[in-house]
Amino acid sequence: MIARDGALVKKGDILARLTNPQLQLDVTSREAQIASQLGAVSAQRLTLQQTRTTEETQLAEARYNLLKAQRELSIREQLHGQGFESDANVQSYRDEANYYSQRLKRLEGALTQDLKVADRQGTEIDEEAQRLRSNLDVVEASLDALVLRASLPGRLTNFDLQPGQSLKAGDKIGQIDSEGLYRLDADIDEFYLGRVAVGERAEADLGNIKIPMTVSRVHPQVTNGQFRAELTFDRPPPDGLRRGESVDLRITLGETHRALVLPNGAWLEASGGSSVFVVASNGRVADRVSITSGRRNPEQVEITGGLHEGDQVIVSSYNSYKNFNHLAVH
Repeated sequence: MIARDGALVKKGDILARLTNPQLQLDVTSREAQIASQLGAVSAQRLTLQQTRTTEETQLAEARYNLLKAQRELSIREQLHGQGFESDANVQSYRDEANYYSQRLKRLEGALTQDLKVADRQGTEIDEEAQRLRSNLDVVEASLDALVLRASLPGRLTNFDLQPGQSLKAGDKIGQIDSEGLYRLDADIDEFYLGRVAVGERAEADLGNIKIPMTVSRVHPQVTNGQFRAELTFDRPPPDGLRRGESVDLRITLGETHRALVLPNGAWLEASGGSSVFVVASNGRVADRVSITSGRRNPEQVEITGGLHEGDQVIVSSYNSYKNFNHLAVH
């Protein structure tokens, strides 16, 4: 292991070197096989070149022999015209010139066909060589995969790899956080699922600093009565912010307006927001009153019916009073 948990790393930095003796043995064996195949491909290419050289040499010799025969025939024909050569002797030179002419045509035709075949074979040989080199690159890359490198710059976290530790494909051994490129995941009561949308404005409270944020994604799945929303910072967060840190958040849902509200407390959990105990004017008794509730946040619940401004309401837990409609107040 080279890098340490919490270190700042750059893209391409080596984090750790793994070992796999069986993989190394397999790679060595595969490299030897591919090297042998590349050697055979080179031998095929050499054979093609040698064949072409031989044919071109034969063609050159045929041209030379034809040229000599034609020159000799020309001389004999001149001598024949002067009466120094017989018809039979001139004819033998004419036959020799025709032979070399026909031979040259056959060699030229054969070379033309052989060149077409050789071109196809050469292309196939090049493609085979390229495929083998690609296979060799893949084989060598399998060894490179044993060297773990940082895929992006940032801070290395949860990096708990230990010497001698066994790993299998898919095991997570760490994470790289891009400093300053944080997002915030908020778990929100399912009551607001239909109201929280992408683009909603929010404000994060980071100590004494309030930073504007924007809802960038909403996950509609509800788990344990909550859904998750992702928010991005509208401006860089302060230095020192770490992954997993809890942050107070307030999401603005629509415009503010006057409303009758109660504190969001233990009473809401027991009653579900359908009833409350209202203290009578004499302050001695409290009666259960049915209500309707509306919007809510972590601090307040909007009351849309059943209460009036100024009513005194018991907001402690109702768990002990589920079967009661009247309470004596002391």
